[in-house]
Amino acid sequence: MKHIKEFLTKEFPMFYEFKIFVADTDGNRKPVGVGILKEGQDMYHLKIWSFLQEKFFLIPSRKDAKKFFIMTREPLKNQSERRKFNWNIVGNGTATDQDLIELNFDLFEKKIFLNIIPVTFTPTATLPAA
Repeated sequence: MKHIKEFLTKEFPMFYEFKIFVADTDGNRKPVGVGILKEGQDMYHLKIWSFLQEKFFLIPSRKDAKKFFIMTREPLKNQSERRKFNWNIVGNGTATDQDLIELNFDLFEKKIFLNIIPVTFTPTATLPAA
């Protein structure tokens, strides 16, 4: 019974949701995905709706706070190594002065933006009232 009480009293982290969109020349924004950031972390999980099976990660550069790497990961087949994943760089990002991160994927011509002001705040679990 002690384990259940510990679980129910545990604080759950917050997840922040960010819009990913493309902007046309008129300034209209078309949503194309969502970014998720777990409270206390600096790595965004990106979901582009055109690529539902693929997960992208936006990781800040250690050298410049305004630069980011867009990466994917694949599990290593050889489990004897200490690493679990092979990380691949598939683009980069740059923070702008307008609360946006401009995402530049290697294969896309359009500019894609991540709004760094969160849309929603959602906890991972809802606890029943005691």
